[in-house]
Amino acid sequence: MICLNPKERLTCAQIMQHPWVQSATGSTNSGQKGLHKDLVDKLMKYQGRSLLKRELLHILVKQLEDQSGEVQFLMREFQKIDLNGNGYIERNELIKAIQDCVERDATDEEINQMIE
Repeated sequence: MICLNPKERLTCAQIMQHPWVQSATGSTNSGQKGLHKDLVDKLMKYQGRSLLKRELLHILVKQLEDQSGEVQFLMREFQKIDLNGNGYIERNELIKAIQDCVERDATDEEINQMIE
């Protein structure tokens, strides 16, 4: 009954005819007690996927923490270029940063080629 893929899910009518629902609602005299094995299996699979997602997120966060030095470096460089502090690198700010980095004066054509 619990299925991540919508195409594999049962319809409401099919669920109502399922032995587990029938036994829970008293619509059948099957005498089965407890959860249906199929339901337990699907719950276990779902729990496993959930655990996998949690572990993957943990790994991603750890990688971000390991790269935090690089991120901080990039933030400092960005702030050096963003002269007016508005959080955006505007064309004139980028041109100034490029001109400050090159050993000789770059022509407007060379700068335009770098930007585009």
